[in-house]
Amino acid sequence: MTSSRPTHADPSVLVPHIARPALEWAREAGAGPEVGGVRAVEGSMVFGDVSGFTRMSERLARHGKVGAEEVAGAIDACFEDLLGVAYRCGGSLLKFGGDAVLLLFTGEGHAVRAAHAAVGMRHRLRTVGRIDTSAGRVVLRISMGAHSGTFHLGLVGGSHRELMAVGPGVSATVEAEGRATAGEIVMTDAMAAQLPARCRGPARPGGHLLRRPPVPVPDLPIVRADANGIDVGRYVPRAVREHLLGGGREPEHRTATVAFLHVDGTDGILAAQGPEVLARRLDATVRVAQDAADGQGICFLGTDVDHDGAKILLAAGAPRRLGGDEQRMLLALRAVVDSDDADVLPVRIGVHRGPVFAGEVGPPYRRTYTTMGDTVNLAARLMARAEPGQILATAGVLDRSEATFVAEPLAPFLVKGKRRPVHAFSVGDLRRVRRQEPDLLPMTGREAPLRLLREALAGLAGGRAAVVQITGGHGMGKTRLLGALDELARPVPVVAVTCERYDATTPYALAGVVGRRLLGLAADAGPSEVTAALGAALGGDGDAVALVGTALGLDLPDTPATAVLEPEFRRRAVERATARFVADRMAAPSVLVVEDAHHMDEPSQGVVRAVRSAVSGTGVLLCVTRRDEPGGLDLSGDGVPCLDLEPLDVAQAVAALEAATDDAPLRSHEARMLAERSMGNPLFLTELLRAHLDGAAPDGLPDTVDGAVTAEIDRLAPRQRLVLRSAAVFGTSFLMEDLEVLLADDPDDGAGSEGDTALETWASDLAPFVDVEPSGRAHFRSTTLRDCAYEGLAYRRRRHLHARAAAALLERSGEGADAEAALLSLHCFEAHDHDGAWRWARLAGDRSLARFANHEAAVLYERAVAAGRRTEDLAPADLAATWIGLGDARERCGEYAEAARAYGRARTLLAGDAVAQAELCLRSAWIPERSGRYPEAVRWIRRGLALV
Repeated sequence: MTSSRPTHADPSVLVPHIARPALEWAREAGAGPEVGGVRAVEGSMVFGDVSGFTRMSERLARHGKVGAEEVAGAIDACFEDLLGVAYRCGGSLLKFGGDAVLLLFTGEGHAVRAAHAAVGMRHRLRTVGRIDTSAGRVVLRISMGAHSGTFHLGLVGGSHRELMAVGPGVSATVEAEGRATAGEIVMTDAMAAQLPARCRGPARPGGHLLRRPPVPVPDLPIVRADANGIDVGRYVPRAVREHLLGGGREPEHRTATVAFLHVDGTDGILAAQGPEVLARRLDATVRVAQDAADGQGICFLGTDVDHDGAKILLAAGAPRRLGGDEQRMLLALRAVVDSDDADVLPVRIGVHRGPVFAGEVGPPYRRTYTTMGDTVNLAARLMARAEPGQILATAGVLDRSEATFVAEPLAPFLVKGKRRPVHAFSVGDLRRVRRQEPDLLPMTGREAPLRLLREALAGLAGGRAAVVQITGGHGMGKTRLLGALDELARPVPVVAVTCERYDATTPYALAGVVGRRLLGLAADAGPSEVTAALGAALGGDGDAVALVGTALGLDLPDTPATAVLEPEFRRRAVERATARFVADRMAAPSVLVVEDAHHMDEPSQGVVRAVRSAVSGTGVLLCVTRRDEPGGLDLSGDGVPCLDLEPLDVAQAVAALEAATDDAPLRSHEARMLAERSMGNPLFLTELLRAHLDGAAPDGLPDTVDGAVTAEIDRLAPRQRLVLRSAAVFGTSFLMEDLEVLLADDPDDGAGSEGDTALETWASDLAPFVDVEPSGRAHFRSTTLRDCAYEGLAYRRRRHLHARAAAALLERSGEGADAEAALLSLHCFEAHDHDGAWRWARLAGDRSLARFANHEAAVLYERAVAAGRRTEDLAPADLAATWIGLGDARERCGEYAEAARAYGRARTLLAGDAVAQAELCLRSAWIPERSGRYPEAVRWIRRGLALV
């Protein structure tokens, strides 16, 4: 199978994500880069809110990811039907708000067509709104508001042009919907005046119910929007645009941090100051939000409507996770709230984190990329609770941020859709303090780095300088090594500073922190205090004060000597002067530690390099740590000894676990399982151990591990990511030819560069995560990688892939399929082929038990029991035999309580068979006998004898 790789950059995939009025506006203006502003449009607007989704979300939330996917599927199907009705009446979708739609009708007869659309959607929902879910039947109903008049649309923003609907006309539409109960359509007096009197129902404040639509019934063709000659990428948010152009079409399960920002006061501005002022202020507000989001790698999902304002929706973790989502979101939100742009409108913000189902919804001609689920709902509820200028966040967001913020707890409060009170915090200024968790594990496997640090410290007393760089990925133990360095150096003083992500674009940010630390000042010391201390330290040398003051962020007047310096030479002079200042202030011997240098701003990099030269010949150790990623300071090319922290091997990880749990040792298979899942990452190993000791499920991943690994997976393009996740269906090992069969029905996945086969392309794309042997056998580099990749797949996609995997395995195995029974049982079970899962799991369980692979047999028998319960016409004796096998496997594993329960289930199924019942009683007698509970064993024996 060969194929040329599509670029996935076809802009046509973006067109359905753009509202038709935005495209028309762009075409009229010639699609120039500055097209925008606020314009008035005459027409009719319908705002529909579907009730029942919140209740369904709450009921299905107990089902976890499956429930979230059910809700998303119901929303997608429901709104595809509703939009079909609206578009056949000539409507255009402006905004999709999860369970609400905003539709605009323009042109001749707009009020009549809007009325027909509203009544038609209500009628259609009576059919498609009866949904059977795993939590029971749910009945959906819709309430609608409709208004005719003038509506104001804004096309604003910088990194993309965002269409916003604001003004009194939009507010009137939203208010009308607020007066409608489920199943009602409330139209304003302005709309009612354009319809025949017979269409009007009972009066409502400011309007009437829409009783029936006028005639005739419109039936317009549904056509795709025309985007010829338009730079469509300009009208789709940056992160969404990159995701779609990269081939991201499959929905995914994700953990995301979601924020709603409510923009207030648009109606008053429009009335008092006019559309030009409103356009300027909307543009400023959206640009600030876009810049904050783009600067932190957060997705600007879009905007939605509300009374006298609008809502902005941001997401960190969807469609891509970078790591540190919670911190990046809070930093972005603080940047919006703290903006000094007078044109920025007041905002109220709510933010929450948790599982979401992310992907496209809607029919092919009009789609939206969005996040759905209880996490999104709660973020919106928090936004509604916030005051202007306030950020409300849940504890999960604050607790998972590396940096801490001033946070004031609110009294617990109830919100719609939640049975229990919500605990939230008002988020204030950044504190810039890092939390340190106690370590559970010893520093096993880090003997070589510790030895090098000891050697460097040993030479300080003799005046020998040293420079060391420690490089490693997230959680590889850089901070632990620095802690050890601090202990080894005593009593030598250690000056430690950290480069922060949020200072990466601030010139001399790190140099300023170092300078204040060496002057003995607090990080927030004022300019006058810093200037006085600097002048005293430099003995009144005006030239040096002016130059070093630049690095310390002081706005000092130039001296005659510094005033004549050209910019290029001035920067070098600042670096040399600051380096001399640092060298003079460092005691000998001493240690200067610079942590997380990958976040260092560029001017500070020059200062640190100059410091390295300035301290040569002195007893100073300069120790730099960084992650192995682009950016910041990297001394590895400057002849500096570099400690690359490698992952622990399985033996080292097991040894660390044994040392950490000496008081209550883990069982050997538990220790090995945790070691293998950790990928040799000490932080992951610690988190897995902590979760295991807390009683977490063995197949669950702590947030720290899941987040970091998912961020690595998200470095792949969306299409490559889908291939990786599809491969995870096979488990940790698979044949590349099976992967080819698995994806044979998806032409986009068989993408290779010209002349390459799909297999060659996939092997290249997935190289960071999968090792491929010359034989074609591929292995995920860790079970954690495989598990994180698999967990992102939508359940519908999983079932499809497992079914294909089972078919491919059967075809390849032929008459030897019995040897693959265990794997076939897994694929059939996950594909919901219960008959196949029962057959293969029972066979594999029997074979494993015969080989005394007792743990594996127990897993297989449990799978057989679960499938057998869903298999029609299965004889009770057959299911009982499986329960007996499960009991035997559990008994051999020493899990006696579980064995007793399994035998009990078998006895219930064999109630009419006295002989079988007697045998099970004798089996049950073994269990108490083994633990010395002889009276209980005797009771079981007597009960068995009585049966025969």
